[in-house]
Amino acid sequence: MYSSLWNGPSTLEVNSNFVVFNFQSLFGAKNKTVANAQILVVMRYLDMQVINIRELNRNGYGEVIHPFILLDEGYNFIDPDYPVALQFVYLWYKRIRKYEGSIFFATQNLSDIFGNAAVISKTTAIVNNSQYSFVFGLAPADLEILTDLYKNVGGLNETERAYISDAGNGDCFAICSARQRTRFHVVAHDTVRAIFEQSDFELQDI
Repeated sequence: MYSSLWNGPSTLEVNSNFVVFNFQSLFGAKNKTVANAQILVVMRYLDMQVINIRELNRNGYGEVIHPFILLDEGYNFIDPDYPVALQFVYLWYKRIRKYEGSIFFATQNLSDIFGNAAVISKTTAIVNNSQYSFVFGLAPADLEILTDLYKNVGGLNETERAYISDAGNGDCFAICSARQRTRFHVVAHDTVRAIFEQSDFELQDI
């Protein structure tokens, strides 16, 4: 039935050190079977890139390469309707440091991560395997989830909770370990601001 999708050579070519994969149309697909199969193909491709980079590093071909995976709107990748994506994210969090790499999971609401019993065991493992957490302003329900997450490793005191609750744009609370925490304010570089504020701004002028 789906032979037109799979019967043919791959047309995916990547010739850049910075590549963006847009999963939006896959996650929005009505046919979950096809979407999961397509996600599997892309995720497996990314997985092989990480493995290939490890082999290059082991064999000493030039400078050490550090692969970096950023999952924006990360809650999409832990949806129980797309178990393939969740499994890859879970495995990357368990082992990517062994590949000299890093993974960054970005989401706006903690309730998206811990609100479903079907995936909570793996999402908890994802958070527990994160070396650093950067927390911006949270709604009360999400702040309670964060407090519960860290209650066994020092917890959050009232000053920290108040800072997170009242955080403005750019205010960040950083958790580096159970005893190492700090806060800072993010200021966008003029070039970054120009990209988002000026519709006629051209990337080649950077």
